[in-house]
Amino acid sequence: AEAYAAIKPNNHRVPLRDLLLQPVDKWKYTIGNDFEEYVFHKYPQTSQYKQALYEEGAVYASMTGSGSAFFGLFKI
Repeated sequence: AEAYAAIKPNNHRVPLRDLLLQPVDKWKYTIGNDFEEYVFHKYPQTSQYKQALYEEGAVYASMTGSGSAFFGLFKI
C-alpha cells in the first residue's frame, strides 16, 4: 500500500501500444515502470538487479508490477 501511495504516475503522451511498436532496443529509453523510482529509492539494492540484466546483455529490463520480480528480454 505504501508504494501505491508514493508513486507519481507518468501521464504518457504516447500510448503504450505505439511505444511497443518501436524496436525493442529503444524500449529502454521510452518504456518504464512507475514504481521503479519509489522502489529504487526505498530499497537501493534493487536497482542492481535491473542493471545486472543489462550487463548480461538484455535489450530491455524492468521491474514487474510493484516490484515482486525483474525480467529481461534478450536477443538470441
